[in-house]
Amino acid sequence: MSQAADTAAVGTCEGCGACCLHMAAPPYVDEELALLRTNLPAVYRDLMAVQATRDLQWRVVGVDEVPCGFFDWVTRKCRHHEHKPDVCQRFEVGGTCCLQTRRDVGDLVSQVC
Repeated sequence: MSQAADTAAVGTCEGCGACCLHMAAPPYVDEELALLRTNLPAVYRDLMAVQATRDLQWRVVGVDEVPCGFFDWVTRKCRHHEHKPDVCQRFEVGGTCCLQTRRDVGDLVSQVC
């Protein structure tokens, strides 16, 4: 498929989740973590649980190239979409990184859908 065709086909994140499939844990920066801890304690607790699980996985299996712990396989969306990290918010749908990520994980996405 040509890049032009890829771009034309990508107008939404609906049913995709490709950008979440290699994250392991949401990439919050320190300032965002402080805001979560103070203003959104439930999201912060969920994040701490995700990070603990990923740390254990790394120690046991030796790999952390897994979907983000906030990724919901059923909806194929972030469970905390409205509070996702800034870097995730800035990920441009249909942009160069989006298209490359979709190509890179295309086989995996089609296998699990």
